[in-house]
Amino acid sequence: MVNTFQALRHLFSRKDSDGKPRAKGPGGPGVELGWVPFGSLTIYSGKLFIGDGQMAPLEPGVIVDLEPGTYEVARRKMDFDGDVRVATMRVVKPQADFVRGPRVGKSWADTATQAVCDYEVYKAAYDELGEAAYWERFDDELCTDDGDIVNLDPDKGAVLFITSSGWGDGSFPVFELLQDGKRVGVEIEMIVPGSSCPF
Repeated sequence: MVNTFQALRHLFSRKDSDGKPRAKGPGGPGVELGWVPFGSLTIYSGKLFIGDGQMAPLEPGVIVDLEPGTYEVARRKMDFDGDVRVATMRVVKPQADFVRGPRVGKSWADTATQAVCDYEVYKAAYDELGEAAYWERFDDELCTDDGDIVNLDPDKGAVLFITSSGWGDGSFPVFELLQDGKRVGVEIEMIVPGSSCPF
């Protein structure tokens, strides 16, 4: 891996989206903010990868079956007295009228990040580039404080959406989103609603 931890430094920044220092010290429960669009992800293979952004697509992660098509990726943040963190990431069909269903897996992170991509398409692009070239591209494209889109080969759909709560490593539940009993997406919960900031 080439300077990967340097490339991820912004993801662990203790500054908010305006560049101001985040509030320090534990306080009351965070306030959930609205959903913010992150981008569109086309699933060709029917296999969605969810897992550690730095380990994708090699780390096993969670592989969820989704009907091929275009999905909207969005993030919901929580505000802890000015310390704004990404709490949840969602991948869902546009205009879907859904409800959150049961947990379908548990994702894991060793670099405090979570990412989604078309597993088979992204893995094929990774294999074609090779490890060294892949990490160089990864480092070049990862640059914001709480998330990025790594366009490995966008013409083929090899795109990785990566984000971080900044709260460190651990495991995160993955819930399916259902419309009329049919899976139309998933949510990855990085911060449980009602949580207080641990810093």
